Amino acid sequence: DPFCCAMATPWLVHAFLLFLAAPGALSNSNHNPEVKDCQAYFGSDTNSTNLLITVVDTDAHDGFPNGQSTFMHHTGQYSRCLPPGPPSGCHRYYKTYYGKCPQLEGHTGAHTGWAGHIDTQGLFDRSAGILKDCFQYIEKTELFCFQPSASGPVPCKCPGCQ
Repeated sequence: DPFCCAMATPWLVHAFLLFLAAPGALSNSNHNPEVKDCQAYFGSDTNSTNLLITVVDTDAHDGFPNGQSTFMHHTGQYSRCLPPGPPSGCHRYYKTYYGKCPQLEGHTGAHTGWAGHIDTQGLFDRSAGILKDCFQYIEKTELFCFQPSASGPVPCKCPGCQ
C-alpha cells in the first residue's frame, strides 16, 4: 500500500521525493501514456489553491536509503505539481498540509518556482519532508512510496511501514 503511513504531527514524520534525475526525465514521463497527472498519485486535493500543501521526495536520486537529495514536486499555492518519476529504488514522497505558511501563499511568491527542482537551499527537512520555515503550522503529513517500472511509477512498500 503506497499510503501506509499517515502522521498527525511533524515529530512522527520520516521523509519524501524525486523526478528529474536525468536530463529529459520530465519530458519522458509526460510522453509515457501510462504516467498520470500529479493528483492521481498524491490525491485530488494536491493542486488545490485553497490548501497549503507540499510534496517532496527526500530519496532523490537513488531511492531509500541511498538518495542524498530532496526533489520538490509541489510547493504550495499556484505551484506546478509533478507526478513521481523515480529513476531507481523505492522513493518516499511526503505530502504535508499546513494550516498557514506565508512562504507558500500567493500567486507570485518564490515558492511557485520551486517545484521541479532539487532543494539546493535546504528549505525542506530531509528526515520529515517538511518546509522548515513552517514546521509549526503542520496539520497532517502523508507518506507515499513509488518505484520505477516500464509503464511509469508503481507503488512500493514504504521503508519503516508495516
